[in-house]
Amino acid sequence: AQRERTEPQQVFLQRRASLGAFQIAPYPNHVPNSIPAAAAETRASAPAITDAHWRTLSYFNIYRLISALVFWALAWRFAGVIDLGVEGPGLYMAVCAAYAAASVLFAVGIVWRKPQFQWQITVHVLVDIICILGLMHTSGGVESGLGLMLLVSLAAAGLISRGRYAFLYAALATIAVLGEDVWRFLRL
Repeated sequence: AQRERTEPQQVFLQRRASLGAFQIAPYPNHVPNSIPAAAAETRASAPAITDAHWRTLSYFNIYRLISALVFWALAWRFAGVIDLGVEGPGLYMAVCAAYAAASVLFAVGIVWRKPQFQWQITVHVLVDIICILGLMHTSGGVESGLGLMLLVSLAAAGLISRGRYAFLYAALATIAVLGEDVWRFLRL
């Protein structure tokens, strides 16, 4: 007759001989009194934020400042020729000024490296989405072509951000552009 093979069962409760009390036996890969082992391995495998990350973020910020100033200069110099800000020239100039001011404020945060890197990228992308959407709205909507500027911001943020944040930024930009288009449709 064949004997059944039985796997040794893992013991979850062990008896301490000296104290007479029960304690929970550790699971495999158990790290006592800290975060779970899987989370610890994930954090350990995540790349550290280096000076290259901050330098890339500063280049991204310089691009933001230059683009805001170029949009302002184009609308100011070629007011009747180019259709930038045709539906609200005052609002267009205010958005350009706010965009440039935000990039100067972001430069301070980048130099001090406060708040954390991922928070800064998230705020930068949200400001990009809001300001580019404002420029797009005052210039005639999706037909103006300014929505393509979001691709540059999203691509740069996707390159320097970690994890699934790039998908979040793309989703927020998509919802914002669709919302602006629906707003324009309902207003007509």
